[in-house]
Amino acid sequence: MRDYLQQFPRRMKTVGLYAKLINNIIMKNRWSSYGLEDVDLRINIVFSVLLHIMEYNLRDQDCSLDDISDFVEEIMVNDYGIDIIPDDARILSDFIVNTVLSNEGKVMRFTGHNYTTGENQDIPVSYITNYAIASDTGRKTAYKMTYDGYSLVLGTMEVEDNLKIPISEMILQQQIENQDYEKALVTVKQIFAQLLALIDKLDQAELRIKRNVAAYSVEDYQTLISDNEKIMKSAHKQLNDHRQAIKNKTETLLASDVDLTDPEIASKIHALNEMDEILKKELETIQNILKKNLSYYQLYMEAVENQLITPEVKRFQIKTDLYDRIIQDPDAMGNFDLFLKPLLFKKIDKMLNINKVFDLQMTLAPKEEATSDVFEDIDEEAILEAQRLEKEAEYRRYHDAMLIFMRYLKQEKTITLSSFSDYLGEHPRMTQKFMPDLETLKGLLVSFLKADVIDVHAMRHEATMIDEEFLSFELNRMVLTIVNEEHLSDIQKINFTKRAEDATFIYKDEKQIRCTDLTITIEGEDA
Repeated sequence: MRDYLQQFPRRMKTVGLYAKLINNIIMKNRWSSYGLEDVDLRINIVFSVLLHIMEYNLRDQDCSLDDISDFVEEIMVNDYGIDIIPDDARILSDFIVNTVLSNEGKVMRFTGHNYTTGENQDIPVSYITNYAIASDTGRKTAYKMTYDGYSLVLGTMEVEDNLKIPISEMILQQQIENQDYEKALVTVKQIFAQLLALIDKLDQAELRIKRNVAAYSVEDYQTLISDNEKIMKSAHKQLNDHRQAIKNKTETLLASDVDLTDPEIASKIHALNEMDEILKKELETIQNILKKNLSYYQLYMEAVENQLITPEVKRFQIKTDLYDRIIQDPDAMGNFDLFLKPLLFKKIDKMLNINKVFDLQMTLAPKEEATSDVFEDIDEEAILEAQRLEKEAEYRRYHDAMLIFMRYLKQEKTITLSSFSDYLGEHPRMTQKFMPDLETLKGLLVSFLKADVIDVHAMRHEATMIDEEFLSFELNRMVLTIVNEEHLSDIQKINFTKRAEDATFIYKDEKQIRCTDLTITIEGEDA
């Protein structure tokens, strides 16, 4: 018996997905006009486009030819170093999706031999499908992956854990819509297996925390918690919708005038009923996972707290810090005394009582200092004077920085934070005054980002003017002060408009401060 050949058509389905696509890529002749002579390069680009379409599908977004064209232009120029203009990128994208992937609308079939029947079997192949969407310029075409397309792409790499369930849900939806209930039943079972695997993953994480929370990083914890919450909430809604759709289809099928003794009809009803039962279990499993998430959170917090209250115990991983390093470099055994030296030669400040190692540490209340018989006189006036001098110095730093900014703005009329940063880069002395310390720089940038319009003309005519003793930095007041000092009476307004780009300021040639770029314009008689 050649049992290993019984599922041969199914294997040939997988082979055919690759064979037909590679054949289309090789046999089409228009690649050369885009400078894509190398077959490997063509395959890389086509699979990149497939992944791009799948990414849009997973985010439940319409992937139009414009989106694909922008993506192709980006990877051609930035990743492959091939210059291509937008029009040619659009033509190439149309060629990839409509000729290579869709075979110009012609049905693609791969011939596989069925050893059970002894006959050849036509295996249909389809990677993407299209549909119409409305846009500002009228109706246009969007593309999405088919079940074959997902199978092809997912077969090239093990799927990330946080994508397995969402992808399976999308495949299940297509199978239910196509009334392919036998395949849908297999997919439902796969989803259930993925949920069970997720529970096992949580159990393993809990075990790792119980063994040693120090070996479990905060990043691992946050990733698992956030992924679970996001996936489970989405999965609960999607699977509940699928279950309702299956119930409706079952009721419709039973209410219709069909022969329930027909093997095909009976098989469909059986598959639908079995899917309903499994989906019910899956919804219960999702609730269990969400409960485990909560218990996992509580366990992790308790473990971290318990670790923090025993700070005197130095922990290390004997496997990773000792055994693995010796395996990687056996010569390190010659320096084993260095590993033990702290234990043998270092003066021990405290002894570890092994009997107390698992007990919670009792925090001792600080001893009250003995009352001194010597009384110290507090000079209140000196303290107030020191505080005033500190505020005055801070105000002077902001004033000097704003003076540089206002003079540059007056000179240029319209500037951006980026252009001002470039100006500072050319004038080191100005840079030192504008950003004498990091807090001053951040305070100025935050004030700029919060500003919209500074109406200098209105402030000048207000009854309440700036008090000379007002030593706290406030952008409006500071601008008016400098306008009066510098006799800039022609400045009426200063407008701040946010831009899409970012601006970067270099602090002392070592630290970059990045913020949203702004366009800053003055209005006035000479502006």
